[in-house]
Amino acid sequence: MIEKLYEKYMLERSYNPLLEEIEFEIFKEKINDILSDMNCINIDDGAKEQGILYYSLWSNDGVQVCSVPVYGYYASSEKVLSKLFCKLSKEIVSNGDTQFQINLYAHDTEALKLFSMMQFGYMYEQGRLKVDNHAHCFSDKFTFKTLTKHEIEEYWDEIWKLTNAIVTHLKQAPVFYQGNEFTQQVYKEFFMDSDTSLHVAFSKKHKMIGMIESNSEPDLYAFQNIKSVNVGEIYVVPEYRGSSLSNDLLHYVIDYEKQRGVRYLWVGHGTANPNARGFWNKFFKTYAYQLVRKIEKI
Repeated sequence: MIEKLYEKYMLERSYNPLLEEIEFEIFKEKINDILSDMNCINIDDGAKEQGILYYSLWSNDGVQVCSVPVYGYYASSEKVLSKLFCKLSKEIVSNGDTQFQINLYAHDTEALKLFSMMQFGYMYEQGRLKVDNHAHCFSDKFTFKTLTKHEIEEYWDEIWKLTNAIVTHLKQAPVFYQGNEFTQQVYKEFFMDSDTSLHVAFSKKHKMIGMIESNSEPDLYAFQNIKSVNVGEIYVVPEYRGSSLSNDLLHYVIDYEKQRGVRYLWVGHGTANPNARGFWNKFFKTYAYQLVRKIEKI
């Protein structure tokens, strides 16, 4: 079955060459290590029906969470994949209400359609951007700076004002996120972490007018340890939207991380937010989606 998982990965790579090329033996070693702690169900009827589904289980506020990784499923047909999930859900939901998270390749159209038909909703997507060949002419209207931890303390009121504007935007449209976890303390700890870099833009009057962060959270597709960083939390104050500032912020991060030996950036963002999709998808090539559905115990 590892060969089948490898074929699925390489098929997605044929659509998205930003996914790294990897030899089967290395893929096998990495995937066996990743999947070793996961549960598994399978269907094997010789050549007629074959399928396998790996999943992880944990609890969140009394609700089971069952997550299927994007590199952890194979089915010889849509029907077999449906049987696998029905088998899984029957077993898992018998133990209590369950939030399912199904991670699928961006171009696995049959699986995406199947789970949509099974009343799953799109929640999250991931994409990549290679840092090479991104020449950019920065506007001379803005000044950009990567803040030290001391400067984050010094500018914290301004930083939180921008960050809180993101949170407020999400909360104003409950279809995006409820945002209960987005507290000032959580963000400050995140920005102060040694693995996070906070980059900001100032106007000519030295007013903080935009921000973006990059961090060392690993991309699950970095099978050969190619250096990558995660990027997110971009915000531009309303009066500067429509200028080049958001592009400048992203390209400032590209230049900053490229000098540190990074090969590519990756981003994960909610699919319910058209602002996020509208910006990130201009630059990042999507390679995976997460679909979710809560199923209650009968």
